[in-house]
Amino acid sequence: MLTSDDIRRSYVDFYTSRGHTEIPGSTLIGDSTVLFTSAGMQPLVPYFSGAPHPSGRRLVNVQRCLRTVDIDEVGDDSHLTCFEMLGNWSLGDYYKHESLSWTLEWLLSVGVPFERLGVTVFSEDAYARSIWRRLGVPDERVRVLGREDNWWGPPGPHGPCGPDSELFYVRDDGEWVELGNNVFVTHEQLPDGSLRALPQHNVDVGLGLERILCVLQGVTSVYDTDLFTGVRSVVRSLARVSDERAERIVCDHVRSAVMLVGDGVRPSNTERGYVLRRLLRRAIRQGRVLGIEGPFLRSVGRGVLDEPAVLEVLEQEERRFAGTLRRGLREISRLSVVDGGELYRLFETYGLPPELTLEELGVPAPGWEEEFSRARDEHRARSR
Repeated sequence: MLTSDDIRRSYVDFYTSRGHTEIPGSTLIGDSTVLFTSAGMQPLVPYFSGAPHPSGRRLVNVQRCLRTVDIDEVGDDSHLTCFEMLGNWSLGDYYKHESLSWTLEWLLSVGVPFERLGVTVFSEDAYARSIWRRLGVPDERVRVLGREDNWWGPPGPHGPCGPDSELFYVRDDGEWVELGNNVFVTHEQLPDGSLRALPQHNVDVGLGLERILCVLQGVTSVYDTDLFTGVRSVVRSLARVSDERAERIVCDHVRSAVMLVGDGVRPSNTERGYVLRRLLRRAIRQGRVLGIEGPFLRSVGRGVLDEPAVLEVLEQEERRFAGTLRRGLREISRLSVVDGGELYRLFETYGLPPELTLEELGVPAPGWEEEFSRARDEHRARSR
């Protein structure tokens, strides 16, 4: 059975043998425009417009990424907060045919069954559709979709973008699980929303390591791959109650937190530090669901990385929060209505992230962000 290390090495070797240069991955701390590195292409944005990259026009790497947009989905079979992206790029060099055919060739070379692959293409990209047809993908496994599904970017209000073609693994139950994406970066979206053609055609390929491992290791969940063997065994040894979703959330959030702390992030109430704090406190809450009593983040974190300085940060945050969690949860149980002001009070008094409170209540609170911000600003004004 191929391991995660085998797949990383295979991917890089495949593309270096086709003229690509391996470049180092960046940290999870994004540039000034984003909180975190959420895709391997982010450090390469300046080069899509024609600026020469010091390592050439063909590049490959494995990049750790972090996305919080799907945090509520964490705990299912396929979503993670922190994941690894296998990426290769063409900066004004090769284009669609090489990109799509090489992606397919590599997937087949490591054992992804051809008959289980499905693809989507942008409705206006007849060329990409014709390439897949020539590569033997039958029409019933090609979905032609519009801009909302198969137009990538920009990653912010403006920036590079273009049509894409996504690859999926078709499961026994018929569900299509995305494995990765070939993005053809041809345009720049301007601040006014208009598009301007870039001076060169670029290719940005990103494949999810964990989801590919699911296929190759014969499991249905990313949490059953070898990447989670260590951390999951620790969680299971500590848990007194069986709850698969809670177990997965603890594994994911502690793993993500270890990587963030290792890259220099520290818990706080703003920006990156707040995301880290939210992950840790949500993990602590789910640990209680599992019946884990007493401090446990250091033990679980050691299942990811045995680095004392990193583990100490986790332990300090757990000590800071654990004393107020029980009282805060008791207070939540008494609430009949909730709004942004009440969420802020619970945050200020008990350190409960508003997202955790809403998750605990299981009720919507439309407009809570604005009310929360107003209550926070009023509190700061009174405290001056």
